[in-house]
Amino acid sequence: MPSFAAAPEPHIRKDDSRQETIARGSEAIFISDEEGVSRFGGNAAYAIALPKVHPFVTPLLYSIPVQLLAYHTAVCSRAPT
Repeated sequence: MPSFAAAPEPHIRKDDSRQETIARGSEAIFISDEEGVSRFGGNAAYAIALPKVHPFVTPLLYSIPVQLLAYHTAVCSRAPT
């Protein structure tokens, strides 16, 4: 089962919970800025680097890949009629 982590700020990036999910066999999908991806994205199955922006705009920017993931999950898992 894949796990999804979005960590925009340095004080949010905790390695222990992400490492625990990887140790249990989960594929980690990690979203962060360039610094976060270079520091923590090495063990992730997929790492998505977003540009560093003002903290006020960060939730808007990080919601885009999360919404796309939700959309494609819903479309791919829809039962044929």
